[in-house]
Amino acid sequence: MNPGQNCMSSCHSHGFAFGGTVYDSTGKGLSSVQVGIKLTGGQFYSVFSGSNGNFYYSGSGLNLAGADIRVRNANGELQMPITSSSSGACNSCHDGSATPRITAP
Repeated sequence: MNPGQNCMSSCHSHGFAFGGTVYDSTGKGLSSVQVGIKLTGGQFYSVFSGSNGNFYYSGSGLNLAGADIRVRNANGELQMPITSSSSGACNSCHDGSATPRITAP
């Protein structure tokens, strides 16, 4: 897998409901970080990042608009900004340029 790449793009689509990469403070992909998403309807989905920092949830049909998204590890928990729309393609926005990358606490 390609850390930092948009895993939801047309050339790299795997049918994920959401996916991205979690980094440490030095910019290295970080493993064993939990990414939890609570939808506005109350459903909760949770995944852990792999050895290169990538995380994903296989599925479809999740409406992530307004979802409460949190990243946590042994050091604590961070809440991601709540947006009115989200495609689930986390790395498409969190690319380190205009929007910071997803980092663990």
